[in-house]
Amino acid sequence: MLSVLLVDDDYAVRDTIGRMLELDGHSVNLASDGVHALVALDGPHPDLIVLDLLMPSLNGVQLLTELQRRPECARIPVLVLTGTITAERDVRALGARRLLRKPIRHAELIQAVEEVTAGTPQPGHADE
Repeated sequence: MLSVLLVDDDYAVRDTIGRMLELDGHSVNLASDGVHALVALDGPHPDLIVLDLLMPSLNGVQLLTELQRRPECARIPVLVLTGTITAERDVRALGARRLLRKPIRHAELIQAVEEVTAGTPQPGHADE
């Protein structure tokens, strides 16, 4: 089981993706934008961040940039979800490990989660 921080300004997307992750046995913490995500990151760090790009206040690109500035957050794997035409190489250059386009199927999400967290510390050890 992974600890996941899901960051998306769209309630319906947060609810749907959150349920998909929970059905796969993961613990999910929700944030509605990058500002709320940074507040959540002041506590125990998640094993994975699932991040939308287009959000108010502090968008996904800005949050990725901020995560890279923080050594304690830079190693957290990030899976970007977006409905925009964004090149995967662009989000990888910002520190994300993978990009999925909305709408997302359950199997596609779970496979991507497994891929981006492969080789990372086991759950419960993300802060070590």
